[in-house]
Amino acid sequence: MTKAHVCIRVKNIEQSIEYYQGLGYKVGKPIFAQSLGGMWIAFANKEGYPTIELLETGEENAGIDHITVGASDIDQSKLDIIETNNIPELGIKTKLFFGLNGEKLEIFEELDK
Repeated sequence: MTKAHVCIRVKNIEQSIEYYQGLGYKVGKPIFAQSLGGMWIAFANKEGYPTIELLETGEENAGIDHITVGASDIDQSKLDIIETNNIPELGIKTKLFFGLNGEKLEIFEELDK
């Protein structure tokens, strides 16, 4: 399960987990998302701050990948969708689109269990 969050591309998931724990975040166990091409994902939470999704891409130049908000029925969205994903490892489906300023945004809906 996920919720509204900011996704940051990271080179090394374990080093990133240690870093965010050092900043006072509680970081969940990394999840291997085969459905996303075999990437590791971990969520970092801290009271009063946005949730951070750490997405291990191995890229040297990491940074914000996308901002995610929830939706009740993403299949009815009238957005210009650029990518759709079912991510059973997280129990969600997502759709990505570009915002007015070219920023990548994502909406998610929990899969029926």
